Amino acid sequence: MRNNVVFYSATAGLLAVILLAGCATKAPQRATRVEPLMFSNDIAADVQSKVNDENDPRQVILFALDLSGRGRHRDAARFFREAAERFSSEDNELAVACSAAAANEYLLAGDALGFRAEVKNLEQAMNRFQAAGADARVAGVLALGDLARGARRPGPTTPEGAVDLFEGPEKQGESKPAGRKQAEDSNEAK
Repeated sequence: MRNNVVFYSATAGLLAVILLAGCATKAPQRATRVEPLMFSNDIAADVQSKVNDENDPRQVILFALDLSGRGRHRDAARFFREAAERFSSEDNELAVACSAAAANEYLLAGDALGFRAEVKNLEQAMNRFQAAGADARVAGVLALGDLARGARRPGPTTPEGAVDLFEGPEKQGESKPAGRKQAEDSNEAK
């Protein structure tokens, strides 16, 4: 019986040491990946919501993304605007991306005045090459900005999906532009 008590005491002591040792270990840290920032209205908010260094553009932008994911679009827009103004990058690409994201957030917040002001900031931040080569998301924001200013026709960089938002000549009783009419006629013939 004494051997059983010693065995159980030794086993209990060993388990306690193992359990305590397990509690003392630190969780492995996640590997950091560098990825380009992508902005959309279906952002998954699995990011940090705490900013330890307000001079770190990554932390400020992740905070804005977190706010957006929680539906706080006006606050997110303000932090994207702040990032666009405070942080620099080659060819001003960070300011362009942050301004486009801020404009998108103002739209999601239903703030038309904030949206129009941010589109103006975006246009000022872009050089002519960035404007001409804008991806569909940025070009879409610019096209919506044109609409907000009362434009009736799409601009040369308006994405195909946004062209129908404008009042084209066919909606005003005029004939279609030759290139567009020919393309539609050839599609109807198929």
